[in-house]
Amino acid sequence: LAKVTAGSSIESLASTNRISCAIMRAIVLAAIVSTSFAFAPPLRHTTRHARSATSVQAVPPWVAAVPSQLAQLPGLLPAPPPIVGDLATYFAKTVITWGVPAVAIVVVVSSIFDGDDDGDRRQAGGGDFGAEFALDDAQDGPRNPFKKGRKAPNRPPAPTYLKVERLNERLESFSYSLDAATRGRYAAKKARRQKRLAAAFGDELGLADLSDAALEAVGKAEAEYLAARAEHDAAGFRARAALRLATGATNATNATMGGKLKGMMGKGANDGALGDLEKATRGAQEAELAYLSAVAAVLPDDVARRRFATLAAQGGAVDPSAPLSFLRTNATEKTAFVLDFNGDVQASQTANLREEVTAVLGAAAPGDEVVLRLSTGGGTVTGYGLAAAQLLRLKEKGLHLTVCVEQVAASGGYMMACCGDRVVASPFAILGSIGVITDIPNVYERLQKEGIEFQTVTAGEFKRTVTPTKKVTKEDLAKTKKDITEIFDLFKGFVGAQRPTLDIDAVATGETWFGQDALDRNLCDELKTFDDVKLELFERGVEVLSVAYAPPPATPLDALLQPAGSALPSGLAALARDGRLADLAKAALPVLKDVAAASETP
Repeated sequence: LAKVTAGSSIESLASTNRISCAIMRAIVLAAIVSTSFAFAPPLRHTTRHARSATSVQAVPPWVAAVPSQLAQLPGLLPAPPPIVGDLATYFAKTVITWGVPAVAIVVVVSSIFDGDDDGDRRQAGGGDFGAEFALDDAQDGPRNPFKKGRKAPNRPPAPTYLKVERLNERLESFSYSLDAATRGRYAAKKARRQKRLAAAFGDELGLADLSDAALEAVGKAEAEYLAARAEHDAAGFRARAALRLATGATNATNATMGGKLKGMMGKGANDGALGDLEKATRGAQEAELAYLSAVAAVLPDDVARRRFATLAAQGGAVDPSAPLSFLRTNATEKTAFVLDFNGDVQASQTANLREEVTAVLGAAAPGDEVVLRLSTGGGTVTGYGLAAAQLLRLKEKGLHLTVCVEQVAASGGYMMACCGDRVVASPFAILGSIGVITDIPNVYERLQKEGIEFQTVTAGEFKRTVTPTKKVTKEDLAKTKKDITEIFDLFKGFVGAQRPTLDIDAVATGETWFGQDALDRNLCDELKTFDDVKLELFERGVEVLSVAYAPPPATPLDALLQPAGSALPSGLAALARDGRLADLAKAALPVLKDVAAASETP
């Protein structure tokens, strides 16, 4: 058995050597062939006919002898040593070990930097109606209010500072997935389309109950109308331009000739352009009537057709950008912007909140609203005072503000919550803690025992009161107590002004209350989760957009450390902007290498 095993091992090694030798020979042969062509003698300068004639002549003798020499070359080359096979195996393992992770890193980094939010897509052969109410899974949502039109060609794409997510798509996907699992995909798609039609047009005309063929006919008619309207609009534009040009030329000629040609050139020059304009206007009107006729033909009964004609007459001219807009029950669709604030003691999230509020104020329309999902236990007076001021900017613009307290809104957190027109709290959320606290450790006596004394020079009686290294006097304590009392009065006044129905003296005790107790004391308006509020908006047909400030990463290292679509924490962001984060990573590399070497040591 030992002999057989040894023999088989020798045979496998010999086969490996033979393969390695074959590879080496192929490489040498390729090198020799390429070298022979590289050192071929140059052609002499001849005429074009001479060169074409030489191309069909026999090859030189030294070139013809190359194949026979190459055929004898493998037998002349010595066999490579056995170590060549081991080196080839080691090389392959090294490539796999390092190459695969390197490719993965490149793919991840490229996916981070190559994201494009301008993925607007339209189905071929269809307009807005066909794209919005098609059965396909890929659906175009309503217009993003933060996008002010397409970027100009040849202009580099601007960096994106906001992450906007349509929460309606997520909720609609939930319903679709459950319907597809229970009733089938086609039934789920049809139910989804019926919901969209009912929300957009209502049930007055019965559009939600139309068959697939009827809806496809409406989409096709809309696409044909849009194409014809674009053609006639372009023709009308050219006719108007020709009229203006002819009018300007006629006026210039009259001024030069002293008015002698007035009326002689204008009429003849303008007749053709006026005819083209009349033809374009007539064509656009005929295309519109053809489209309305196609829509009326698929309506279920004469009552719907008469109502359709009445709405079309009241709506005026058909809007080319949204031909059926006069039928929509919510032509001015409302939008709810959802913001998140998960605060810390310093209220560092205010840096993102202020940018999000600014973006919402620039995009919101009258009647829109804002929903703030809040969870914080409070912190510094200045930090949360600034955060509350950001929320007041929304109310000053006339936007309805709903604050949803999921877990806690205490102290400075309640200062923010009371800014809402409607305060909704989860059943076990904590609210209240209307009060002010200050605590400073004092090591004066300990320093005295160690023989250390701090000398503090001030100008002003109360420039320094309670400090860690100063002996605290009764006057210092009295002054500090007076200061926090004044801050407390400001806090109470602010909360009382935002919620006039609140008995501020009864709740401004520093206590906290859970959901039902907080509701009994008017600290909130109702007990409900944020998810219920979101579903209410969705069922009302409101477009729910989640808005988060997410600036582009400054360096590739920031992109790797930053979660997808979110911003770095404020501390890391400051380090990244200063370049210290990259320096810190470079300094950590030698330490990591030492740790890795120590872990590999037996």
